[in-house]
Amino acid sequence: MKLTRTRSLIISALVALFLVLAPGPSRAWGPEGHQMIMKIAIDLMPPGDRASLLDSHSLERLEYYLMQPDRLVDEKPEIYKDEEGPNHYVNIEKLQPADNSFEAFVKSLSNQSTANGRVIDRIKECQVQLASAARTGNGVAWLRWAGFLAHYVGDSHQPLHATSNYNGKLSGNRMDLPWGEGIDVHIRFEVGMVGEYA
Repeated sequence: MKLTRTRSLIISALVALFLVLAPGPSRAWGPEGHQMIMKIAIDLMPPGDRASLLDSHSLERLEYYLMQPDRLVDEKPEIYKDEEGPNHYVNIEKLQPADNSFEAFVKSLSNQSTANGRVIDRIKECQVQLASAARTGNGVAWLRWAGFLAHYVGDSHQPLHATSNYNGKLSGNRMDLPWGEGIDVHIRFEVGMVGEYA
């Protein structure tokens, strides 16, 4: 009983941590959802910083880089599964904190293995690269890392990117979609929901 309550508290705290890191309300994770999240983040920026992102060229580049991590699935499938794929999720139930404390759980999120996903580490890496591009005044690199960062923050809010049962296969949640986009709960949730209700 105590372990279950501790896990519930840890998961609740992790969700709260993700919400604090979010640029704004996140509702979805396909191309439409990622674009909605990015536009919310831009709207929350100070007007002076926001202005340079709203010209058509910058916005077009940002939108390109926003979806680049997912394009690797088709462009380089040989590296996506083992190298890029784990950057999009974390299997919370497989993390092994040193003890049942919240501090140990947060520590287990750092230096994540590719086997259990590493989205939190990838967000930190993108933040470092974005700050470096800002310091050096490299606008192209800044747009690239801003797009990548927005992508991974969006992915970290997809509940099915937080479990090894990401497609419902382990719990029998597979069924045909009426619009033909796929057959698992993951696709129904992250693409179908936005397509139908955004």
